[in-house]
Amino acid sequence: MALDAQLQGVLDDAWGRFSAYVDERLTKEITEPKWPWPNGESPRDIVDTGDLRASQSMTVASQPGTLETKYRWSAPYAPTVHDGAVFKATDAEGNARTMTARPWTREVIRDRVRLQTAFKLHFTMAAKRRAGRLGGTP
Repeated sequence: MALDAQLQGVLDDAWGRFSAYVDERLTKEITEPKWPWPNGESPRDIVDTGDLRASQSMTVASQPGTLETKYRWSAPYAPTVHDGAVFKATDAEGNARTMTARPWTREVIRDRVRLQTAFKLHFTMAAKRRAGRLGGTP
């Protein structure tokens, strides 16, 4: 097997597992009781019905020279929850109604040290798995 094909196999394995790790972290952010809430108990998670969390999906694409993962939330209100909003409707005093942003992706994406450490771990483990399959030493 050519070295390029071996390396691509390690990268594909590592990227898929790393993407799943990020997917789990994103879900955890939604369910973490840390978000400010204007009414009632605060902080709390951003789960009301579970539909936003359940709408999360991940698509992994791997081709030579390209590793890409897309995360998507199909709930129609996902952007409003994530980015916040000012609504046209007003309260009894004529003030605009707002929804505070709860950007659950931000902390996961900005924690570069944790992401780099996780990818290195997944890459190392993928290389060891591949070496074991090929009869080499890990």
